[in-house]
Amino acid sequence: MLKLVTFSGKQSKRAVTVKSVTREFSLKELVDSFGTLSDWDQLTLQQKGSLERRLPPLWADPTTFEAQFEKWADATPSGGAGWLGKMASAWRSDSRRGLGWLQTLRLGDGSHFAAAATVEAVALERIADDEATVTVRRLLCDIRERDCLAEWAARLMARCVCLGSRLAEQPEALSASRSLSLSHALRWCASANEMALPSQVLNCLRTIDKKERGSLAWLNQELTALRRLALNKGDVEGLSVTLKRAEVEAVLYREGAPLEHFIGINNLELLLNRDLKCKPIRFLYLTLSIISQQGEDEDHTGRDTTKVFRDKGAFGGAQQEGAPVHGAGGLEQYDALWEQASAGGERDSILTDMAHTLDWALALGLALDYAALADLMLHRVGSSQAIGEEAARAVVKQLETLAQLLDEFAVDALKGSAPALGAAASRLVEELLREESAAGLARGWLQLVADPEHSLLHYCRELHSASERGDGAAWANAFGRMRRKMFENPHAGPDYKVLGKHQGALYALEDFDPEKKESTKQTLARLVGELDSSRRAEGGPRQLRLSQLCPALARLSDAGASETACLSRLLGLPRGGRVHKFEEQVTVFRSARRPALVTILLADGQRRRLLVKGGEPLRRDAAAMRLLRTLTLGGRRPTPRIHYNVTPLGEDCGLIEYLEDHETLRSVISSRYDLEGVLQNDVEDLNPDPEECLRRFRLNCSKVPAHSLRSVMEFRSPSVEDFIARKRRFQECLSVVTFSSWILGLGDRHLDNLMYSNRDGSLVPVDWNPVLRHGRAELPPARLTRALLAPCSPAVLESQLQQLAESAREHQRILMAVFRVSFGWMGRDFEDGMRDVGDLVSGSALPHQVSLRGLQRSPGGRAARGADLLKRAFHDCVQKESYCVQEQISDLLRHCTDPRVLSVTRSPWEPWV
Repeated sequence: MLKLVTFSGKQSKRAVTVKSVTREFSLKELVDSFGTLSDWDQLTLQQKGSLERRLPPLWADPTTFEAQFEKWADATPSGGAGWLGKMASAWRSDSRRGLGWLQTLRLGDGSHFAAAATVEAVALERIADDEATVTVRRLLCDIRERDCLAEWAARLMARCVCLGSRLAEQPEALSASRSLSLSHALRWCASANEMALPSQVLNCLRTIDKKERGSLAWLNQELTALRRLALNKGDVEGLSVTLKRAEVEAVLYREGAPLEHFIGINNLELLLNRDLKCKPIRFLYLTLSIISQQGEDEDHTGRDTTKVFRDKGAFGGAQQEGAPVHGAGGLEQYDALWEQASAGGERDSILTDMAHTLDWALALGLALDYAALADLMLHRVGSSQAIGEEAARAVVKQLETLAQLLDEFAVDALKGSAPALGAAASRLVEELLREESAAGLARGWLQLVADPEHSLLHYCRELHSASERGDGAAWANAFGRMRRKMFENPHAGPDYKVLGKHQGALYALEDFDPEKKESTKQTLARLVGELDSSRRAEGGPRQLRLSQLCPALARLSDAGASETACLSRLLGLPRGGRVHKFEEQVTVFRSARRPALVTILLADGQRRRLLVKGGEPLRRDAAAMRLLRTLTLGGRRPTPRIHYNVTPLGEDCGLIEYLEDHETLRSVISSRYDLEGVLQNDVEDLNPDPEECLRRFRLNCSKVPAHSLRSVMEFRSPSVEDFIARKRRFQECLSVVTFSSWILGLGDRHLDNLMYSNRDGSLVPVDWNPVLRHGRAELPPARLTRALLAPCSPAVLESQLQQLAESAREHQRILMAVFRVSFGWMGRDFEDGMRDVGDLVSGSALPHQVSLRGLQRSPGGRAARGADLLKRAFHDCVQKESYCVQEQISDLLRHCTDPRVLSVTRSPWEPWV
C-alpha cells in the first residue's frame, strides 16, 4: 500500500466562536498547561482553536495568586517543581544556597526560559536592601517566539508576589516593582493579542485596576482583544461599539502619549473601519494631520520620533496581530474607497490623500515596502482618464521621491499613465527615459556575454521554425534580434566578428519569401549543421574570454559614471554599490540554453557571480520575482527568501542571480538513489483507465523510497543539530514555494526546477516562465510529493501555509496592485490570470476549482480528461461564495497529494519521487 501523508481535515465554517474565560483561576490547571502554547506559530488554525477552548484562565489578581501559590508550594515536594518551585523557594526564603540550589534545573526541560527563570529566582532570593531598586529594574520580560505564554504568566505573577513580600519595607523599590509588573503585563497582553488569544487578554486586564492602565497602550490592547472576539462571533454591533470607544477614548489619552502608541490606536481604527466597511476619508485625513502635528511636537523635545519604526517589516512587523503600519494601512483603506468614489473630484481627493500618506510615511522614515505602495498608487492613476492638477502634482512629487525604486515595470506603468497626469509628469517621464537610454547601452554590453556560436545557432533554428510555419511576423522579429546582437552591435568583440563569414548568406534571406521556402530551408539547414557540429565537438563547460566577447566590459574603468551607475542598477547591487571590474574568464554551461557565468568584483572587495541566459524571454520571470517580494511579506514571522534577481536585457536575453552552493533536487536525490530506470515505465499522456494509472504510479513509488531526500539531507549534515536546522529551513522554504507556486499558477515543477542549498537546506524554485497556467501545465497546483514531504511535519507545513494565506488576504489590495503592474503587459493571459489569482487570494475559490477552470479553457482531450478526474476527486466539495483559510489550504494539500491526481501527472515531472 502507498503510504500517504495526513493533513488536518477541512472545516465548513470560518471558526468556532471563542467564549470569554469565565471559570475560576486554578494554579494547578495553569501549571498543567505549561508548554501547550510553545511554538504557537507551528499549530494549524484548527489546532489553535481547539487549544484555546481548553485553556484555563492564565491570570489572577495578586491576592488570589498568592493564596494558591502558597497551597501549591506546600503540596509540591522541595526541588521537584522545576523553575516555579525555585520561585516559590525564593518567595518563602527556604531555598538552599550554593551550587546545589541550581542542580535540580536538570529535572526541568533545560530550555532558555527555564534557565532564565531559575537564575531570576536566585537573584530574587538574594536581593539586598541597598540594591533592591537596581535589581528590580534589571528584571526582563523577554518573550521569545518559542516561549509558552502560560509559563510567562505564572512567572510574572510569581515575580510580583515575591517582590511584594520582600520589598514591603522599601517603598521606592516596591513602587518600581509595581511599575515594572504593569509594563511586563502589557507586553504579555501584546503577545497574547498577536497569538489571537483575546479572552486571555481580557482576563489579564480584569486583574489590573483601571486607573493603572489608563494609557493608549493599554487601550490598544483591550480594544484589539474586543475586536478579535467580535470578529470571531460575527458581532457587528460589538465592532461598532469598539470603534466608538477607540474614537472617543483615544482623545482622552493622547496628551503626552508616545507617537508610536498614537499610531497603534489609529491602526486599530483603520482595521475596525475596514471590518465595518466604513468610508472614513475624513477620519484618515484628520488622523494624518494629528500624527504629523504629534511628530512635530515631539521633534521640538529632541526625541527621535522615527527610531521606533525602523527595522519593522513592510506591513508592520510585530504590531498587534500583524496589523499594517498606518502608512500601508491608510493607502489600502483609500484604495478600498476607490470603486465607490465618483470619477473626478472624489477620486482626485483619494489620490491626493494617498500621496500625502506616503509623504508622511517617508518623513517619519517608516520601514515600508515603498515599491509596492508606489504600484498601488500607479494602478489607480492608470485607471483614471484624467486627473486634476493638484492631485497630479501630489502624485508626481511622491513618484519623484521614489524614482530610485521604480523598476522597468513601474516605469512602463508610469509612461502609460502620463496622459492622465498631464504636464505634471512630463519632467519625471523625460528623466526616466534618459536613464532608460543610458541603461540600454549597459544592456547591449551584457547581452554579448554568451557563446556566440550557440547564439547564432539558436537564431538559425528560430528562423527555420518560422519558415516552416510560414510566419512572416515571427521571421522578421527573429531576424531583427539576430542582426542587432550578432552582426550590428558596435560593442561586439572578435568572437562575434569571426562569425561575419555567415553574414552574407543570412542577409540574403532577410526578406521573408514563402515562394523560396525550400532554398531558405536548405541554407538554414546547412548553417545549423555547420554550427552544431563544431558545438558537439566540445565537451564540458566552455571557457571564453570577456575581452573577446565585449571589450567595453573588460575595460570598465574607461566607462563614464552614468554608464557605471546604470550597470550597477542592472546588476541588482544595493544602493551605493559599485562595480570595480569584470573578471576575464566566462564559463558557458553545456545545458540547452548555454547560460554564461560571469564574475564581477565590487568596489568593497566582494565578488558576485551572475548568469546571462539567452534564447528565451525572461520578462515573466522578472515579473514573478517582483511579486514574490510582496507576496511573502507580512505576518508575525519573517518568511524565507525564495526569490532572486532577474533583469531582462532584451526580448530573448536576461541577467539572473547565480545561486551559490545550490544544486537541483534531482541531482541531490540522484547522488544516492537511481532515478534513471523509473521514467521509462510510465506513459506520457493521461491513460483513460484510472486503475491502470494508479497501478503504474504505485509501481514507480516502490522503486524510489519516500525518505530519499531526507536521507541525503541527513547524510550531508555534519551533526544532528545541523540536520534539524536544515529540515526546519527546508520546511519553511517549502511552504513559501508551495504557496507562491499555487497562487501564481506556476507549472513545470520537475526536480530540475527546484534548487537545494547545501549550506542551510533552503529551497528555491527557478524558471518562472510558465507562470499563470493554473491547471493547464500539470494537475497538481504545487509539488508536494513524497520525497519533499518526508523531511517535514505535515501539521507545521499546513500551519505555515495558513499563515501565508491569512497574510495575503490581509494585504490583497497591495498584492493585486503589484500583480497588475507586473503582469499587465501579458494581454489575454493577464486577464485570465488576474481572475484566478484574485479569487485565490481573496478566498472566492478553492484551488481545485481554479485548476478546473483553467482546464476548461484549454482545448484537447488531455484537458477534458483532467477536468473529469478533478470533478470525480472533489465530488464532495460544497459550492460557496467564499471559503475560509482552513478550507482553502485543506483543499490545496488534498489537491497536491491525491494519488489519483499524481498518477496522471506527466512522467517528466516524476510525481513518484
